[in-house]
Amino acid sequence: MSKQAPNGDSTDTKRRFYPQDFFSGLLVFLVALPLCLGIAAASEAPLFSGLLAGIVGGIVIGILSGSHTGVSGPAAGMTAIVASQIAALGSFEALLVAIVLSGVIQLALGALRAGALTNYFPISIVKGLLAAIGVIVILKMAPQLIGHDVSLGISDLKTFSSSILNPTAALIGVSSLAFLLVWNRIPRLKASIIPAPMVVVVLGAAITLLLRNFAADSKWVIPTTHLVDVPVAKMSDLKLLLTFPDWSALSSPQVYVAAIVIAVVSSLNTLMSLKSIENIDPEERVAPKNRELFAQGVGNIVCGLVGALPATIVIIRTTVNLNAGCKTRYSAIFHGVLLLVCVLLIPQLLNAIPLSSLAALLIVTGFNLASATLFRQMWNGGMNQFVPFITTLGCIVFIDLLSGLMIGMGVGLAFVLKGAIQTPYSLVTDDDAGVTRYRVRLSNQVTFLNQAKLSKTLDKLNYGSRVILDATMTHHLDPCIETLLIEFITKTAPEHDLEVSFEGFEGLPSPDGSVHFGGDAVPPESGSGGSS
Repeated sequence: MSKQAPNGDSTDTKRRFYPQDFFSGLLVFLVALPLCLGIAAASEAPLFSGLLAGIVGGIVIGILSGSHTGVSGPAAGMTAIVASQIAALGSFEALLVAIVLSGVIQLALGALRAGALTNYFPISIVKGLLAAIGVIVILKMAPQLIGHDVSLGISDLKTFSSSILNPTAALIGVSSLAFLLVWNRIPRLKASIIPAPMVVVVLGAAITLLLRNFAADSKWVIPTTHLVDVPVAKMSDLKLLLTFPDWSALSSPQVYVAAIVIAVVSSLNTLMSLKSIENIDPEERVAPKNRELFAQGVGNIVCGLVGALPATIVIIRTTVNLNAGCKTRYSAIFHGVLLLVCVLLIPQLLNAIPLSSLAALLIVTGFNLASATLFRQMWNGGMNQFVPFITTLGCIVFIDLLSGLMIGMGVGLAFVLKGAIQTPYSLVTDDDAGVTRYRVRLSNQVTFLNQAKLSKTLDKLNYGSRVILDATMTHHLDPCIETLLIEFITKTAPEHDLEVSFEGFEGLPSPDGSVHFGGDAVPPESGSGGSS
């Protein structure tokens, strides 16, 4: 097992290069290249912005990160957010301002040591968010899969006809989707060094170039509207490839809403991805969460300044990196360098990739986010898991992301409150030498919401009985409940000739100076029994 240094680097890998890292970085690059383009297309942002996010995520965040396995870049989970915020702000340049601000927020979250907050975020809401994004990605990419060059709205479905489709793009898209589905079901192919996304993209580009060179006048040639459109410029004109923020957007309140949404969702995505990958890492390496928030914050500030999509740790690329045997974060850095070299040297080849090929990749990703397995898992988890999950999913898809999260959190909180009200304690009754004995076993959390029910139960205990107040399972006792128990011991118990004893209160704070649960007995004038 690798030991952790204070800065998050394991002691046996710090400042060392491993050949395996270069191999891992190469594989991640092959997976990341098509996904960077596809995610940008699904986000309705310039395609080059997706590549830039991959470069920044690999090089900048890779250098600053404390994770050995994490690979950052544009994430499918952010597509719906980016697309909706571009529409709300009116331009991609205005969105870049929000991305810069989101990076600043992430720096603040890191400084405030907010990395542990994921432990308190309902998993049903997180999974509902990811599933909703999967559904949205599928719906957005379906038209491009069948050769339509723009996303269709609901109103477009009424006038939808085959005349707007490109047959070659449609054939490539449907074939690519089938290829990906079959590939993932054949163990030998799935374990291949060459990833399926790269095969799909290369085949699509090859078909495009063959038709362009040997059948230029044919109706089967794919028009440029159905192809990737990455800016082509000389290295000396590199600045022409960049898009810069429109700082006038700072006057719009919406830009701050967008910044908060991007910061929160990207931070949650990063932290949840880290948590997931740590559970399957054979070397059990743990990344410092607050340092990761800092790295992501710096990365997103850079992304916003140069015209890139927001970056976050991406679970798909991270899993590929881990499975390839990466040793250090140099694998993530190397993948970013390869993306940069690719953009500078072969942009013409990138522009031969059909959008339908990328659509196939994103649709498969969408199905992975909203898989049938996930729905079964949430259903089997009970209504307290499934209802917030499906509510979050439905509201995000049919309303908007922020409303969906708020409604989902509200429904989740309602189930928590319901559980807290319904199960504050258990009451066990038996007979002890002809005397009725009650054991009131308090639950893990007893709050003010349980006050009325517990009070009613204590008031109904039979005259002359023995009562055991059992807090062996309790970790939190609300002050209202403490006051209720004191009143029961000092007033109700003497009035009903009840003999009271206590168990498990030793680790809990004493309610006041007169009653010591699990220690001294209540004052003699109370008439009740002492501690057991």
